[in-house]
Amino acid sequence: MTLSTNAATGYTVSYVGTTLTSGTNTITAMSPATTSVPNSKQFGLNLVANTAPSVGSNKSGLGSGVPSAGYDTANNFKFLSGDTIVSASIPTNTNTFTTSYVVNMDGSTAAGIYSTILTYVATANF
Repeated sequence: MTLSTNAATGYTVSYVGTTLTSGTNTITAMSPATTSVPNSKQFGLNLVANTAPSVGSNKSGLGSGVPSAGYDTANNFKFLSGDTIVSASIPTNTNTFTTSYVVNMDGSTAAGIYSTILTYVATANF
Protein backbone atom coordinates (compact mmCIF):
# COMPACT_ATOMS: atom_id res chain seq x y z
CA MET A 1 0.00 0.00 0.00
CA THR A 2 1.20 3.51 -0.75
CA LEU A 3 0.27 6.33 1.60
CA SER A 4 0.75 10.06 1.93
CA THR A 5 -1.31 12.95 3.28
CA ASN A 6 -1.45 16.69 3.72
CA ALA A 7 -3.65 16.29 6.82
CA ALA A 8 -2.27 18.34 9.72
CA THR A 9 -1.90 15.36 12.05
CA GLY A 10 -1.16 12.59 9.54
CA TYR A 11 -3.07 9.40 8.85
CA THR A 12 -4.04 6.09 10.42
CA VAL A 13 -4.55 2.76 8.64
CA SER A 14 -6.43 -0.11 10.27
CA TYR A 15 -7.96 -3.34 9.04
CA VAL A 16 -11.05 -5.37 9.83
CA GLY A 17 -11.88 -8.96 9.03
CA THR A 18 -11.70 -12.47 10.38
CA THR A 19 -8.98 -15.06 10.58
CA LEU A 20 -8.90 -17.79 7.93
CA THR A 21 -11.96 -20.03 8.01
CA SER A 22 -13.32 -23.03 6.15
CA GLY A 23 -16.89 -23.64 7.25
CA THR A 24 -16.70 -23.88 11.04
CA ASN A 25 -12.94 -24.57 11.03
CA THR A 26 -10.58 -21.69 11.80
CA ILE A 27 -6.88 -20.95 11.87
CA THR A 28 -5.77 -19.33 15.15
CA ALA A 29 -5.19 -15.58 14.91
CA MET A 30 -1.72 -14.55 16.08
CA SER A 31 -2.49 -12.15 18.92
CA PRO A 32 -0.36 -11.02 20.59
CA ALA A 33 2.38 -10.79 17.96
CA THR A 34 4.50 -13.91 17.81
CA THR A 35 6.94 -15.76 15.59
CA SER A 36 5.88 -18.12 12.84
CA VAL A 37 5.92 -21.73 14.06
CA PRO A 38 5.54 -24.34 11.30
CA ASN A 39 3.25 -27.26 12.20
CA SER A 40 1.00 -25.08 14.33
CA LYS A 41 -2.26 -23.30 13.45
CA GLN A 42 -1.42 -19.59 12.94
CA PHE A 43 -2.51 -16.65 10.80
CA GLY A 44 -1.00 -13.18 10.97
CA LEU A 45 0.53 -10.29 9.10
CA ASN A 46 3.24 -7.65 9.39
CA LEU A 47 4.71 -4.74 7.43
CA VAL A 48 8.47 -5.41 7.48
CA ALA A 49 11.10 -7.62 5.83
CA ASN A 50 11.26 -11.10 7.33
CA THR A 51 13.75 -13.96 7.20
CA ALA A 52 11.62 -16.76 8.71
CA PRO A 53 9.82 -17.06 6.36
CA SER A 54 11.68 -14.96 3.80
CA VAL A 55 8.89 -12.60 2.75
CA GLY A 56 8.08 -8.89 2.69
CA SER A 57 10.11 -5.71 2.67
CA ASN A 58 10.67 -2.67 4.82
CA LYS A 59 8.93 0.60 4.00
CA SER A 60 10.24 2.70 1.18
CA GLY A 61 9.86 6.38 0.39
CA LEU A 62 10.59 9.67 2.10
CA GLY A 63 7.47 9.83 4.28
CA SER A 64 7.23 9.64 8.06
CA GLY A 65 4.76 6.72 8.28
CA VAL A 66 5.67 3.84 10.58
CA PRO A 67 4.21 0.39 11.18
CA SER A 68 2.45 -0.01 14.54
CA ALA A 69 3.75 -2.13 17.41
CA GLY A 70 3.12 -5.79 16.72
CA TYR A 71 3.41 -5.27 12.96
CA ASP A 72 6.88 -3.70 13.01
CA THR A 73 9.22 -6.53 14.02
CA ALA A 74 10.87 -8.93 11.59
CA ASN A 75 9.63 -12.52 11.91
CA ASN A 76 6.77 -11.54 14.25
CA PHE A 77 3.23 -11.58 12.91
CA LYS A 78 -0.07 -10.45 14.42
CA PHE A 79 -3.77 -10.58 13.58
CA LEU A 80 -6.25 -8.53 15.60
CA SER A 81 -9.16 -7.13 13.62
CA GLY A 82 -9.57 -3.39 14.16
CA ASP A 83 -5.91 -2.77 14.95
CA THR A 84 -4.03 0.21 13.59
CA ILE A 85 -1.21 -1.18 11.44
CA VAL A 86 0.52 1.97 10.21
CA SER A 87 0.31 5.68 10.97
CA ALA A 88 1.93 9.07 10.55
CA SER A 89 1.46 11.96 12.97
CA ILE A 90 2.28 14.85 10.61
CA PRO A 91 1.69 15.67 6.94
CA THR A 92 3.90 13.25 5.05
CA ASN A 93 5.36 12.38 1.70
CA THR A 94 4.76 8.95 0.22
CA ASN A 95 5.71 5.67 1.88
CA THR A 96 5.09 2.25 0.39
CA PHE A 97 4.40 -0.65 2.77
CA THR A 98 4.28 -4.35 1.88
CA THR A 99 1.81 -6.39 3.90
CA SER A 100 3.09 -9.93 4.44
CA TYR A 101 0.85 -12.76 5.60
CA VAL A 102 1.85 -16.01 7.27
CA VAL A 103 -0.31 -19.12 7.56
CA ASN A 104 0.77 -22.29 9.33
CA MET A 105 -1.27 -25.45 9.74
CA ASP A 106 -0.70 -28.57 11.78
CA GLY A 107 -1.45 -32.17 10.86
CA SER A 108 -4.82 -32.09 12.63
CA THR A 109 -6.11 -29.07 10.69
CA ALA A 110 -9.29 -30.06 8.89
CA ALA A 111 -9.01 -30.14 5.11
CA GLY A 112 -10.87 -27.39 3.30
CA ILE A 113 -10.66 -24.15 1.40
CA TYR A 114 -9.65 -21.51 3.94
CA SER A 115 -10.29 -17.86 3.16
CA THR A 116 -10.85 -14.44 4.64
CA ILE A 117 -11.85 -10.97 3.54
CA LEU A 118 -9.84 -8.09 4.97
CA THR A 119 -10.77 -4.45 4.54
CA TYR A 120 -8.08 -1.81 5.01
CA VAL A 121 -9.27 1.62 6.16
CA ALA A 122 -7.06 4.69 5.66
CA THR A 123 -8.18 7.77 7.57
CA ALA A 124 -6.70 11.27 7.44
CA ASN A 125 -6.23 12.69 10.95
CA PHE A 126 -7.55 16.25 11.26
